[in-house]
Amino acid sequence: MNQLHYPKPGKAMMAARRAAFDTPNRPQDFDHELFRSQEIFVASSDLHGERRSLLVNRIVDNLSTGPEGRGIGYCLLRGFSYFMSIEETRAASIVLLNAAWKRFRSRSPRISPSRDFRILESITHDGAIPTELFGSRWSFKPPHADCNSVLFAHVYGPTLGFDGGDVLLIDALAYAASRNLDFGDVCQWSSDAGDKKPVLRAAHVQPALDGYGRRLGRLGPDEMLFVNNGCDGVFHGASEVVVRDDNDFVRVLHRCVAMERGSEAS
Repeated sequence: MNQLHYPKPGKAMMAARRAAFDTPNRPQDFDHELFRSQEIFVASSDLHGERRSLLVNRIVDNLSTGPEGRGIGYCLLRGFSYFMSIEETRAASIVLLNAAWKRFRSRSPRISPSRDFRILESITHDGAIPTELFGSRWSFKPPHADCNSVLFAHVYGPTLGFDGGDVLLIDALAYAASRNLDFGDVCQWSSDAGDKKPVLRAAHVQPALDGYGRRLGRLGPDEMLFVNNGCDGVFHGASEVVVRDDNDFVRVLHRCVAMERGSEAS
């Protein structure tokens, strides 16, 4: 993969995602324990002034995988429900992602200053997603990378009335490198119209999760999850969900994403 420039959305991004498996930017001494245990507990004071700047640095340090850094590709923050409402946590995620994106971009010489990125915000109500948008009423998907976004932040909740739906994170690049596998061995392209997502093949989900992944469980209003979704980042997904009662089911996902203007989030 050409490391001099970050790929444009669309076909160039798809080609870069495939090429990333040929020469994965991963350290030989992959830190399995850190990947399985990373989290930062926050207090209200961490969201203001100099302490917020320090928190943003820690977020970006975790998100920055090679060639820009040695992070693990995600950052999990906990503790928000002790001092914030879910609405305030969602608003804080936008502020933090904006700051993290600016710092992440400043560290990456591959992203030209002339390129126009923005932060998009959305709220998804599982079970009520129009099927004509993504082919399903649900956002629960096997481990994958979204088409064109670079970084995103998720806040989940409220959640009620179902079993399963654990959030999954997998370093698919490290997993493939450890077994000398290429893109076609471990991934397939999604069936979306237009730009495609790389999706981990079903046969590799459990071994990759066991060796190079983390099952975060069912996240809620207490947590904020940041993920490097770029071609050098990590895959995300969710385990299957079993709805206990259609009349008592709630799963809301607030999402904000850094992506280049003119591309579509999915």
